Amino acid sequence: GVQTCALPIFMHVRRMYQKYPKMWRGLGEVMCRHDDLTTLLQDKETPTCNHPGLKAIYEFAFETDLAVLVHHNADRVGDNDDTWEYVHEVEEVLKKFPKLKFTWVHAGVSRRCSEPKHYEMIDRLCTTYPNINIDISWVVWEDVICDDEGKVKQGWMECIQKHHTRFYIGSDNVAQIGRASCRERV
Repeated sequence: GVQTCALPIFMHVRRMYQKYPKMWRGLGEVMCRHDDLTTLLQDKETPTCNHPGLKAIYEFAFETDLAVLVHHNADRVGDNDDTWEYVHEVEEVLKKFPKLKFTWVHAGVSRRCSEPKHYEMIDRLCTTYPNINIDISWVVWEDVICDDEGKVKQGWMECIQKHHTRFYIGSDNVAQIGRASCRERV
């Protein structure tokens, strides 16, 4: 792992890429804003996806045609006010690096961190920024995309169908096993 707020992280990533050049398909999961992990930092600098320390990483990813997978919460924990406190940080990266393959891990969702109309924000970003892709693994599928009966919510259904080439399931397989699985075809 690397400390995303430290400017020298690029040297480590480049060194690992040069050492194992045929292994790489992407960079990440880069942990930026994450509810529980960010809280542990308390008085230290909060890692954000628009931090200057990641500029060289984004440039390197573009030059080597690698995607960057970034965990960055869209909002504060428990804040249900139909606004997204931290989306502007993601948008700043997308604007500064328009050719970067940016994968927003878990669609900006974390435990206790999503809005009822989260799909509207995702739809807006996918419509505005052709370089964003959305990972829907971990808690986002069961806790946000599906309702309590395991059916895909209508707003999410429309968003995913509209941008069907931009969504994919990531590698996090830690969702609730006991809960009804959402098997509806999108």
